[in-house]
Amino acid sequence: APRSDRPSHPTSSQTQDIARAHGFITQQQRTLEVVRKASELLSTPARVLIQGETGVGKNLLAYMFRTFEIERGRPFVEVNCTSLPGDLVESELFGYVRGAFTGAAITKRGIFEDADGGTIFLNEIGELSERTQVKLLQVLDDGTYRRLGEVRSRQLNVRIISATNKDLDAAVKAGWFRADLFYRLGQVVLSLPPLRERREDIPLLIRNYLDELSAREGRQVLFSEDALDYLVSLPWLGNVRELKHKIESIFLCAGRQELLDRGSLMPILYPGQGVPPETYPSRGLRGKVDMVKREEVLAALSRNGGNRSRAALELGITRRHLIRLLKQIY
Repeated sequence: APRSDRPSHPTSSQTQDIARAHGFITQQQRTLEVVRKASELLSTPARVLIQGETGVGKNLLAYMFRTFEIERGRPFVEVNCTSLPGDLVESELFGYVRGAFTGAAITKRGIFEDADGGTIFLNEIGELSERTQVKLLQVLDDGTYRRLGEVRSRQLNVRIISATNKDLDAAVKAGWFRADLFYRLGQVVLSLPPLRERREDIPLLIRNYLDELSAREGRQVLFSEDALDYLVSLPWLGNVRELKHKIESIFLCAGRQELLDRGSLMPILYPGQGVPPETYPSRGLRGKVDMVKREEVLAALSRNGGNRSRAALELGITRRHLIRLLKQIY
C-alpha cells in the first residue's frame, strides 16, 4: 500500500525509547538494531518477514506496525495462519459473494478487503498449506484478488507483515515452503535473537518483572548474586516469555522470603526434584548428551511446533536419529 509518510532515522537514544515504548526491555545492540530497522520501515510499503523462536517478541515487533497504522486511522488486521480452516482459507482471505458455494447465504468481505489501505499481519506464516501458499503467491504476483464467485478483480492495496518461528530457509530447502513466496514476503527480513544470545538483558528483564510484581502484589522479592548468576546461565529455550512466567512463579512461591539465594530457587524451579534436569541420575546414554546438543535439539523442536520430522530436517538428521537423541535427553 502506498505511504506518503517519510521514513525517519532514529538516534541511538531514540531507538532505546522506541524499544521500551513497544515492550522491548533490552540493551543489546543486535536487538536494538532490529527495532531501529522496524521503526524505519513503518512508513514504507515494504513486505516484512519477522523471524525468531517462540517467545522472543515477534508480536511486539509486529505491533509497532499496528500502532503506526491505528494512529493514522488505517486498518491493521491480524491473521493467525494456524487457525485458518484449510477448506475455507480462500473465502476467509478473499471473501465471497452470495451463492458462491453451498452455505454462502450472504456476501462477505474477506481479510484482504478489511485491511484495504492498511496492513495485514500473517502470524505463523510457516503453517500455511501448500495450496494456500500458491494462492497467496498468485495474489502477490498479480496485485489483484477476487471474492469467490465474483468475476471482477480487486486491486491489492495492503502492506503484508508476516512472522514465523520456523527457519524458513531450511523449510525452503526441505521443500515444504515455496521459495518464491518466501522471497516475496521477505523483501525485508527482521530476525530477533533468542534470549540465550542476549544474556546481558536477563538481569534487566528480571528487574523489570520484579518491579511489576512488587507493585501488583505489594511486597518485594530480590535475588542474591549467586541466584541471579544461575538464572542468567539457564538456556531459556522458551525465551523471554518463559523467563517472564518463571520469574512470576518464583515470586508467587517465595512467600515471605524477601531475598532468594540459589538454594532457595531450586525447589521452586524444579519442584519434586530440587535439582536441574541435567544433574538427575543418568539413565542409559542420557548423561552423555552435552548441553549444547540438548539446546540445539530442543530449540529446533520449539521452532517447529514439536513436529519431529520438520525438526529433524532443520537439524540435518533423520527422524529416527532425532528420536534417539530425545531418548538420551529425557
